[in-house]
Amino acid sequence: MCQEHPHHCLPVIIAQAHAHADDELVRIGSKSKKQENQVVEEDRVQAAKMLVHRLSTSAIADNIIEFQKVSLAYISLAAWCDKGTKCPAGNKVKIPSNQILVKLQNLKYTAALTRPLQLQPSTIYTPSLIVGWENICTFVGGINAPKRLTLRTSDGLKQYELLKGNDDIRQDAVMEQVFGIVNELLAKNSETRERALSMRTYQVVPLSQKSGLIQWCDNTQDIVDGLGVMGVEGPLRQCCEATLSVLRSSGEVLVTVVEVLLMTLAPVDSVTPASGSSSGQR
Repeated sequence: MCQEHPHHCLPVIIAQAHAHADDELVRIGSKSKKQENQVVEEDRVQAAKMLVHRLSTSAIADNIIEFQKVSLAYISLAAWCDKGTKCPAGNKVKIPSNQILVKLQNLKYTAALTRPLQLQPSTIYTPSLIVGWENICTFVGGINAPKRLTLRTSDGLKQYELLKGNDDIRQDAVMEQVFGIVNELLAKNSETRERALSMRTYQVVPLSQKSGLIQWCDNTQDIVDGLGVMGVEGPLRQCCEATLSVLRSSGEVLVTVVEVLLMTLAPVDSVTPASGSSSGQR
């Protein structure tokens, strides 16, 4: 699977293998002996590392090496906020030259992680690859100093992406996949399909247990704008009522998804309306 669909599988496997990479970077960079305690790895983390090691001798060995460099560079930058640098929202700062991410240029195998890539049954992929990152980032506000980065790709485009550190976004990734399932249900219902109702989803890419990337969304509106003048009516309420009606009629699928969420906090990769229905029947 990883060899056939590396752009979809490697981020998940390597994020699991790098689950405690943030703590390791702190331990290595700290001069205090109190930080010398080794991180205790869970079985799933060790299994992911074994899988990455096996893939390192396969046909996608170069993909693995490059992606690990990118992932660790992201994690390092996510944790960075110089004590002498102010981090209020809107403040633009130059990324230190010792951050590996700004040194990575013209990648050969890694596509933009926050740009959706359609799964291809043919396993043939020709995505735009990462050319590099601008050396200026913008703090967007928050206790953990999340940063907006500017990414350049081989198709000549630039795009923003949000890098978060000291924040577990794995549950966010799960919920985005749930919203994707909801969109499939809305598309199958005649009423909501005619009204073109859907939930706008965005890419959430965990890099470890404490770091991750989020797709930057443009042209968004405050939820208050959809509630009308009185703050209780408006198009948002009507859309919510129609959506809830569809979800109530698809209870078996939703129960299956919730059961999966209760069992694991990792992204759900195999739950679809079809599999949910069959699970509900069982």
